[in-house]
Amino acid sequence: VDGLALVGVEHVVTGGGPNGMHWALSAACRNGLRATGVAIDLPGEHVDEQPNGCEIIHTHGLPSRVQVMLSITDAVIVTNMGGLGTLYELLRAAQLQQLQLQFPTARVP
Repeated sequence: VDGLALVGVEHVVTGGGPNGMHWALSAACRNGLRATGVAIDLPGEHVDEQPNGCEIIHTHGLPSRVQVMLSITDAVIVTNMGGLGTLYELLRAAQLQQLQLQFPTARVP
């Protein structure tokens, strides 16, 4: 994340969860980038406190999170393969690219 601003990246979007996603948001904010986490509200889970200057958007399921994430980004970069949700998000982005469709627009709650 530290070098992204040097290559023209202005906005970092992550899944909004813990660990690597939280680290990426924190690093983006520290480096002066706009940062948004798109979290899924799941029973028994909560999003860690958001890093200073970062925005957290809450969604209610994986399909809505994917729609929001793809609607506010121009590129998809996976730096650490997570679970099946990460694979789903990556394949959905690849499918849209293959079909030469634009990423969907979403109403951000």
